[in-house]
Amino acid sequence: MIEEILEAARASRFDFREHACPADPSRGEHAEQVPCYRLQQGISRVLKPQSVLQLDCRYGYGALALLRGHPALRLHGFDPNCGETAGALDWARRITHGGRADFAEGGIEQLERFGDELFVLILLRAQPDGDLSWREIEPATRFARWVAIEGYYDPACKAAFLAANEFLHRFRQDIDAVHLLPEPHAHLLFAPSPRLHHAPPEEDFHAGRRSSAEL
Repeated sequence: MIEEILEAARASRFDFREHACPADPSRGEHAEQVPCYRLQQGISRVLKPQSVLQLDCRYGYGALALLRGHPALRLHGFDPNCGETAGALDWARRITHGGRADFAEGGIEQLERFGDELFVLILLRAQPDGDLSWREIEPATRFARWVAIEGYYDPACKAAFLAANEFLHRFRQDIDAVHLLPEPHAHLLFAPSPRLHHAPPEEDFHAGRRSSAEL
């Protein structure tokens, strides 16, 4: 499967810069981000997910890549930082117009609104705050067949890298598959066991959990 995804990414001609928001403050970094979104298009093309939940969707570039990979998917995008990226969600709606996508402000707590729905893919973005990534990974495993973490090797998100690995080690008997999509813009892709789907959060989940500062 990994080779299929990488091959699809290499064959992709998707260039999100053609759809970039003029007000995006990260425009100076866009050239180096092209392979990231081609990789996400490759993930979508190979997994062919019918339903995707994306966190930290920002201006919708990743959502557009996922839709280009599999136009039939239904995507829900959430962003908890709308105040920092004014107009980002409006732009995401604009560039994905005609696709089966919706966007709203919020974070991982938005999973509660979907009840017993099980997503084929939940896409997370590594965060500098390792504790935040931990709080996102655990709920995601209960509501997804596949979980992908963008920016797995990002030097600015080392705490998230350590948190993800601690999670995989701690719940290794409940993870059916783990794949690493290598640089540039590495993604961790893993499949939680059905035993975790819709399971209540474990009371001792955070017991002994090290803080991001300790990581």
